[in-house]
Amino acid sequence: MWLFVLFTPFLTLAQTSKLDSLLSATNSPTKDTTQVFNFLKLSNFSRVEEINYTRASEYANKALTLSKEINFKQGIFKSSIALGYVERDMGNRVNAINFLENGIQYFESNKLGNEHLELIPNFISTHTALANIFANVPDFELAQKYAYKALSKADEFKVSKGQSLLVLSIIFSKQKNLKEAKINALKALEDFEENNAFDDLARTYAYLARYAYQEENYQNAIGFYLKSYQNYKKVKSTYGQRIALYNLASSYLKLADFEKADDYAQQALSITGKNDLVGLFYLTQLRAELAHSQKKYADALTLSKKALEFAINVKSKSQQVEAYNTMLTSYLAIKDTGNSFLVSQKILVLKDSLYSIELAKNTAELAKKYDLKSKEQKIEFLDKENLIMKETSKNDKIIEWVMGFGILSLFLASFFYYQNFRKQKKANVKINKQSEQVKTLMNELHHRVKNNIQYMISILNMQARATNNDEAKSALVNSENRLKSIALVHDKLYATNKLRSVKLKHYLNDLLKDLTNQHKGDLNEFNFSIEDDKNVSVSLAVAVPFGLIINELVTNSFKYSFKNVDTGSVQIKLSKDTANNFLFSYRDSGPGFDVASAKNSPNKLGLKLIDLLVEQLNGTTKYDLSQGLLFTIQFSNQE
Repeated sequence: MWLFVLFTPFLTLAQTSKLDSLLSATNSPTKDTTQVFNFLKLSNFSRVEEINYTRASEYANKALTLSKEINFKQGIFKSSIALGYVERDMGNRVNAINFLENGIQYFESNKLGNEHLELIPNFISTHTALANIFANVPDFELAQKYAYKALSKADEFKVSKGQSLLVLSIIFSKQKNLKEAKINALKALEDFEENNAFDDLARTYAYLARYAYQEENYQNAIGFYLKSYQNYKKVKSTYGQRIALYNLASSYLKLADFEKADDYAQQALSITGKNDLVGLFYLTQLRAELAHSQKKYADALTLSKKALEFAINVKSKSQQVEAYNTMLTSYLAIKDTGNSFLVSQKILVLKDSLYSIELAKNTAELAKKYDLKSKEQKIEFLDKENLIMKETSKNDKIIEWVMGFGILSLFLASFFYYQNFRKQKKANVKINKQSEQVKTLMNELHHRVKNNIQYMISILNMQARATNNDEAKSALVNSENRLKSIALVHDKLYATNKLRSVKLKHYLNDLLKDLTNQHKGDLNEFNFSIEDDKNVSVSLAVAVPFGLIINELVTNSFKYSFKNVDTGSVQIKLSKDTANNFLFSYRDSGPGFDVASAKNSPNKLGLKLIDLLVEQLNGTTKYDLSQGLLFTIQFSNQE
């Protein structure tokens, strides 16, 4: 698997010396612009070299506070940008957008470009950084807006366009348009070569390698990664060299050249510090995949467990999932079903947690996008309102034209308000779209829950087939059926696009068909009927326990009531009164049995489970054994 990762660089003695020098300079009691720049250098060093975001944020905040204290406008601008980069690298995209946009607004409102031409590249790179963030949200409209604005400013001020072209390349690649992505990357490459910008050349070659890799042209990818590595070597960037070596190893793994893959992985490992847990995770994970590809499953398991330790230490759930997935494939390869089941359970829990986190992030980003559009509308409206006020003040100076200009002003105001109304109407359309997106996310949530349950059903089925113990097999099959009844609820929700309620008759009909196919066995004839004169609908909170109750009752009927007969039948009745109280009855054609004594039997888990589920519904249960088994439940709606 290809990964374009950023590793933590190993600190050299020269870097340590540089750090000591900067720390010493910031201890000076003098509060001046030099100290601001030293704080900014320390922030950048902590972010890029140490990968210590807490320290990077601390120094950037000190630079911002001091800049405001001494009214150093350049420092305020640069500190805002520095904080934006820290938040971006930490994955806090909403905070990063706020800091970077504030930096741009401060630059423009204070007209810093007029007096400080040296800040122009920073101003442009802030646009490219925002374009990159929005490309990852993704919001390609805003991403392209900032990218083209950066390109326009680069043309205006006659500065390098390489960064702007490279970010356009990234945006096109995110949109799966690799043709345009490569065209812009090659243009950026020409710009960087003219300016001998070796660090940027290394990055651009890395992106060209990435595009070749996506097209499965691994030989070309290797060629570009080698050029990336050579340019990083020129600027003595351990950080970049490690990225290139890692990706070279990944590319050779794709070509099944295990010897070269291992060689490059070992080279990357040799320049990775023992405190660089993220870098160590990715390299160990790569070596685990390499061992698995060579069918060295014992080595693959050892390495994936080691990778898991690194992932746990850096508290990365996505990395833990990667490590567990490699572990699972190795356990499956050696047919260790017990450990396969345990690992798959851990993966399910982590994936659900990751989905919740991603859902929260997407919600925050949707809110941010709407807030940004609202701000733009307000600014535009205020600009127009200011224009009207200026016209009115001029009219006051010429008395004889007051009426004429008053009418004109009223007309203009009406026009602007009408324009604003139209824009607001468009904004409402966007809000409705976002509402649909939320509905889609909820659909996706139910769909994922259903898929996860199906995944667990498959594992239970696999385990049942693998065991020779009849009792264990029966327990696994019963658990599988219980999960199927839950999965069916989510299937109904997802299929009908109604996320709040389930038609109980339709749900029970499908559930009984499924249970009949599984349990019918030696019966010559079996039939069931469901009476529902009220078209009863219930919530998800009711449908799930209800389905489990039906599962237990039908399983019990086939297992005991129809054990020594040729034919069997089941009758179900559903009803509700005006107070929304539900009544459910279940009757089978069997001889019945002593329910009270059966509950005390250790083998009657199903009956005990029924009582627990009825209790969950806040309902009451009755049994009648005069003509077979009649089971009745009464409960109120729990919407």
